[in-house]
Amino acid sequence: MKKLTQKQLIRLVSQVTEQNIKIRSRSRDKVTARSIYFKICRDIYKMNISLIANSLNMHHASVLYNLNNFKYWARQNKEITLLYDEILGIITTGISVSGTKKELKNSLRKSETEIIKLKTEISQIKTKYWKDVEEESDRAVQQSFQKLSTNVLEMIIKEKASCKINKGICKEILSKRFA
Repeated sequence: MKKLTQKQLIRLVSQVTEQNIKIRSRSRDKVTARSIYFKICRDIYKMNISLIANSLNMHHASVLYNLNNFKYWARQNKEITLLYDEILGIITTGISVSGTKKELKNSLRKSETEIIKLKTEISQIKTKYWKDVEEESDRAVQQSFQKLSTNVLEMIIKEKASCKINKGICKEILSKRFA
């Protein structure tokens, strides 16, 4: 996990949520962004309440209130969970998946196209593999049947339970023998 300073974490949360969390405001978006910051500071970096509050020039009671209510807000608004998970992902991997909706949709479309191409390629490989396996098994069956006597081949052809492939191979072998 990448250890960020408080300033870096504030900047990261502000960028991902697109809210300046240092600005004192009661707008829902800013409160949400600050609560995500508080939750990460407390749960991930194990910071004490006073230190978290001082980083944004707030009272410790405000931090406690946000931390206590975070789980309820997250249940009501799934975007809070998505933003929190995105920030955690950036902290742990260092890779950002943020962008405009248009960029994300284009990226998703490209990924879906690539998935379709890969599935098609896998299907083609499987088909070729099974054709190779079938051809190889046909050769092996023919070779093993070549060793059988004419009487045994005729018995396989007459047998009701014998499969059509085996009957076909036996007929082919017999026709070559008597040709």
